[in-house]
Amino acid sequence: MKKEIIKRLWVLIKELNSKDRKKCCLEVKIYKKGITGLINCDNEINNSYFSIGELGSEKNIIGNAIFKQGTSKADLISIVSNWDLP
Repeated sequence: MKKEIIKRLWVLIKELNSKDRKKCCLEVKIYKKGITGLINCDNEINNSYFSIGELGSEKNIIGNAIFKQGTSKADLISIVSNWDLP
């Protein structure tokens, strides 16, 4: 599952890194058996959203992460490898 997550997040991070505006980030919610991610620019959510795995309710959220512009693929792999996912 982590390889698929890295692949999907990297697509969004490349999009994030191409944004002109400075106040963009990728917000990720980590669930017990899945994740969601979306790009937020100046508090405006755009259509770059995805989910992987089983989400369930808000009580299944076990963490979150925010990736800022300039995140490298090595940074992404390092961060995701520490998540407690199947």
